[in-house]
Amino acid sequence: MNRNSPTTVALILASAFGTQGSLANETPSLPTVTVSADQIETAAQKSHNARKQSANPKTVIEAEQLNQFGDQPLGDALRRLVGIAFEGANRAREVRLRGLGVEYTQVTVNGRRILDGNSSRTVQVDRIPSSLVERIEIIHTPMASQDSQGAAGTVNIVLKQGGEHIPSEVSVGLGSLQHNGAVGDATVFHTVGDERVRLSMAGGVQQQRRNESKDAMAFSSSGAANGGSLNLNGRRYEQINLTPSVDINIDSANVVHIEPMYLRTTEFRDDMKRTLNAAQSDVTKTEDEYRKRARENGGLYTAWTHKANANTQWVASLDLQKGREDNARRDHTQRQQRCNRHPPAHRGCVTGTVESVAGGQHTPTRPQSGIRPSPIQ
Repeated sequence: MNRNSPTTVALILASAFGTQGSLANETPSLPTVTVSADQIETAAQKSHNARKQSANPKTVIEAEQLNQFGDQPLGDALRRLVGIAFEGANRAREVRLRGLGVEYTQVTVNGRRILDGNSSRTVQVDRIPSSLVERIEIIHTPMASQDSQGAAGTVNIVLKQGGEHIPSEVSVGLGSLQHNGAVGDATVFHTVGDERVRLSMAGGVQQQRRNESKDAMAFSSSGAANGGSLNLNGRRYEQINLTPSVDINIDSANVVHIEPMYLRTTEFRDDMKRTLNAAQSDVTKTEDEYRKRARENGGLYTAWTHKANANTQWVASLDLQKGREDNARRDHTQRQQRCNRHPPAHRGCVTGTVESVAGGQHTPTRPQSGIRPSPIQ
């Protein structure tokens, strides 16, 4: 029998074409592919890449990493980072790097030094809510184009003012601290415009509380009571922060950046000291101090950037800032005899009262301007 007969070949070809035709009419089905990502893990990878690609040694912490614990002020979020410390166990104002004093650490906002109302003329990070921060850069060795006033390093706070952040965001947080009271914050971020002109509106309000109460009891070498005091301290902070910005692209080589800023923090502080007798059974003296402290600073930063060539750009900037601090204090002292330590028994045992009122104000102002070449990063 001839295996290559025309009849056999025709049947094989017909079968092959029939199979291809049936396959062409069928719709291919592919397995479902799900792509997911975690914001914190993505932010950690992003910060790692920024550190690896940086020309100078620095540590970058993204906003998702800062806000994962729900800290209100930026200082509380920074306290969780390795290598950052603050003065006091319950304070997060002046940053310390490498275990050195606060005078050896420089704090900048968007790469610039910002005035505070206090005499040290450095911004206190507890005044900035963590919800307004895009990222934190801890610069250990500055470049030639960066300020290097801090021997221990620089903490640069980059705010949400356009850039890589989403066009609109609204966040609201409310809560309550046991024995302290209500806390909360609200932050609004919105960007409008096009490639030519872009306006970023950012701001927020915040109320936070602190409690630094502590008791001091004295005892003799035999263990017997030897007086002491009950020290109650409660603080409430009301804050408002406005940090808008405008970017104007004149052409491919010229950009104008305008950045006004307004920060205000009002601190209400109650200090109550109860001096005990030697047996620690009665209150012999009551001292109450009520203090209101307002810290306010504003500024206007304007910069014109001109790209000269692929390796050089010129920046002409004008930085106007003004800071103010106003203290108002009222002292109230009562001397008591044989009064129980609990507050209800304080009535009717006052033998003398002294009141005093004090206040003060400090207003530093610093204008800055300059033109300098800087390499493109």
